[in-house]
Amino acid sequence: MLEKQDESIVEIKGLRQDLKSYMEERFDSLEHEIVMIKEKIGMM
Repeated sequence: MLEKQDESIVEIKGLRQDLKSYMEERFDSLEHEIVMIKEKIGMM
């Protein structure tokens, strides 16, 4: 039983890391797009 829980924990941690990496990439992309928009409308 404990072995199965350990496997589940490792899998969940892996999924969380994947999600974290994905969200960091998305936020970086959004920040870049916001800067571009601000430059085009003269806010920067």
